[in-house]
Amino acid sequence: MLSAYLYSEYEYRRPAELQGGLVRRHPLGVVGAGPAGLALAIDLAQQGTPVLPLDDDNRASVGWRGVCYAKRALQVLDRLGVGDCCVARGVSWNVGRTFSREEEVDNFTLLAQPDHKRPGMINLQQHYLEEFLVRRAQELPGIDLRWKNRVVAVQQRAVVEDGSGDQDGGVVQIDTPDGPYAVACDWLIVADGARSSIRAMLKLEVEGKVLMDRLLIAEVVMKAVLPAERWFGFYPPFHPGRSVLLHGQADNVWRIDFQLGRQADPEDEKKPERVILRIKAMLGDDRVFEVEWVSVYTSQCRRMSSFRHRRVLLDSYAEEREFAADEKLLNSTRSTNFITPKSRTSLSFRNAVLGLPRKFPFARALVNSGRLSVPAFLSESSLNTPDADLFAGQMHPGAPIDDAPIRVSGSDGWLLDSIGNHFMLLCAVDDPAAVDASTVAMLCALADGPIPLDVALLAPRSGVAPAGWRVFEDYRGCYADRYDARPRTVDLCRPGQHVSARWRSIDCDPVAAALARATCTVLEEAAAWRH
Repeated sequence: MLSAYLYSEYEYRRPAELQGGLVRRHPLGVVGAGPAGLALAIDLAQQGTPVLPLDDDNRASVGWRGVCYAKRALQVLDRLGVGDCCVARGVSWNVGRTFSREEEVDNFTLLAQPDHKRPGMINLQQHYLEEFLVRRAQELPGIDLRWKNRVVAVQQRAVVEDGSGDQDGGVVQIDTPDGPYAVACDWLIVADGARSSIRAMLKLEVEGKVLMDRLLIAEVVMKAVLPAERWFGFYPPFHPGRSVLLHGQADNVWRIDFQLGRQADPEDEKKPERVILRIKAMLGDDRVFEVEWVSVYTSQCRRMSSFRHRRVLLDSYAEEREFAADEKLLNSTRSTNFITPKSRTSLSFRNAVLGLPRKFPFARALVNSGRLSVPAFLSESSLNTPDADLFAGQMHPGAPIDDAPIRVSGSDGWLLDSIGNHFMLLCAVDDPAAVDASTVAMLCALADGPIPLDVALLAPRSGVAPAGWRVFEDYRGCYADRYDARPRTVDLCRPGQHVSARWRSIDCDPVAAALARATCTVLEEAAAWRH
C-alpha cells in the first residue's frame, strides 16, 4: 500500500470504581471520544474543569468520516493545542473549481484577505485528527479518558450517597470488559454521534430530512501531481448524468465522491469491480492506484428539536448550537437541492444556471456546489451584550473573532494565539505608555474583579504599558481595520473566541455587566431543572 497509516489502539484500564463499588461523583461526563467529545474535554480541562470522557471503543475512527476543516475549525484546534500538527499533516487549500461537463463554470477562493495565520481549509482524514486530540487529552491532568467503557443507561436527577450528602445530578451506568459500574455526573455531554445510543435511551427524536440520493465514497491511494484545490464536476464525461467531487488528502490519499442516484443498490455499488471500473473511467487505465476504503451513504439534514435535556447540556450552549445547526442545515439543504434536483423544474433551473456563466459572469454566484468555510455568527445569543455605539464591519457581538497579525514584545504573532482560552478585554490606544490614570484605575478594577479577566492594549506602535499589561502591536493595521477600532474602543472576548461586547469608551459598569451576562452562572444553576 502507498498509504502507511496504522490505526492507533488505546489502552483499556480497569476503572477504580470497580474496586469498592462506590458511585463516585464527577463534575462533567462526556459520552463519546470522537472529535466533538475530545475537543470539549480538552477545552474544559484547559480551564481547570475535570472531565470524564467515556468511549465504547479503543481506537480512532476507521475509513471516511470528516475530511475538510475550515479556517474557523483550525482556529479552534489552535486553541486546543493541536492546530499545528493538523495543518502540518493535512493538505492546505484555498481554491475551489466547479465544472459543468468539461467547462469551468465557477471558481472561488476561501481567503479573500491576506494576513491570516491559517488557510481557508485543510483536508485531513479524521483518524489523524482524533489521534492528535487523544495525545493532547493525555497530556492534561484533568482528563480521565476511559476506553471500552460503554454507557448502557442514564438516570437523571438521581439522589446519590457519596459521603458528601444528598446531591442532585445524573447516574450513568457503564459496562466494561471487567464488569459494570456507575458514576454520578453533575452534567453529561452527549457526543456519541449520529447513531447516539444515549439519545435512544432518553427517547429523543431527530427531526428533519433524509435525502434519498445515494453517493459512493472511494478513498484511493495514488501518487498524482495535481493542484491542492477542490474540484466539483456536474455531468463529467466519465460519469454522465451525475456529479463527482475530488479532494486530495494526506499520505497520497484522494477522496472521490460519485453521485449514484436514488435507485442505486448500495451493496452492488461497493463491489470492488464496479468501484475500480468507475475510478478507471475517471483517472484512465494507465493510472496506478489502490482502493483503500469504500462506502455508500445518503445525506441527512436533521437535528433534535432541543439540545438541552435537564442535566444533559446547558441552556446557553443549546441556544447557540441550535442556531448554528439550523444555519448549517439550511445551507446544506440548499446545496443538496442544487446538486441533486428533486423535480423536473429544479433540474431545468440547475441546468440553465450551469449554462449561463459562459456569457454572463454574474451567474457564477448562482452555481451551488456547497457553501464552505463560513462560521456561525451567534448574533442573537443571550450571552451577548448588544451594541450601544455605532460600529462598522462584522465584528459585532456574537461574531467569531477575526484573526490579525500582531507583534508582542518584538516578536511577530497572531491575535487569536494571544487571546487564548479566557475572557479578555482588548483596549485600543494610541500610545501604551500614555494611558491616563483614570483609565488605568478602571482597567485594574476590572482585571481584579470576581470574574477572571485579562487586559491587553492594542496600539499601532509598541510601548511600555501600565500594570504589567501586554501590548499587542497592530503593526499592519489589520486589527483596527477588521474591528473598526479607534483609540478607547474596547472589545470583550469570550473564552470560545467570540466577541461578547464592544464599546467606544472604557467604563467599569458596562463591562462588569457584560461579563455577568456572558457567564450567567446563577442563571444556569437556577434553570438547571426547568426542562
